[in-house]
Amino acid sequence: MLKIGDRMSFAKRNLRPETTVVLIDGQNLYQSWINLLGKRELDIEFLKDWIVTHIGRVRVGRYFIHIGVPGAPKFDEFLESIGLPAVRTVNIDVHTSLVAEGIEILFQVDFSTLVLIAGDNNYIPLLKKYRLHGKSVVVLFFPEATGRWLRSQCDEFINLADLLPEEEHAEQPDLGP
Repeated sequence: MLKIGDRMSFAKRNLRPETTVVLIDGQNLYQSWINLLGKRELDIEFLKDWIVTHIGRVRVGRYFIHIGVPGAPKFDEFLESIGLPAVRTVNIDVHTSLVAEGIEILFQVDFSTLVLIAGDNNYIPLLKKYRLHGKSVVVLFFPEATGRWLRSQCDEFINLADLLPEEEHAEQPDLGP
């Protein structure tokens, strides 16, 4: 598990300007954020800034979310302003859209590292394809919400909770014994 300041990450050692692709399963991230942190405010800008600082500039970024999510226009404008445009899908399961676009990006964009912000094992075939084509794969998510098989298919797993400021940790709900 990466702890900030302990060591340079795998992705950072291989850093080249503008060579990072970020794919975010918005539904998975939002639900895990609420369930594990008990919060409604999702700080996407913080995540993007951390990636730029510790892994590399974002060449392509996409935030996948279902079309029926409320507050869409404002949220979409915000995502666009930080360089992570929303990809809205009519399919409730955003996995298919993320994988399809991920495959397109793999063959159309010059980059070295994929950062996947999601925890579902559904992405294993995508990660395998990226690694087969020589790309570094970083999964940035909560360990409690990340499939063990997904973790086994990345070059580096980064615990999202470890990156959050201390006050974020303080607000975690008591889940009992």
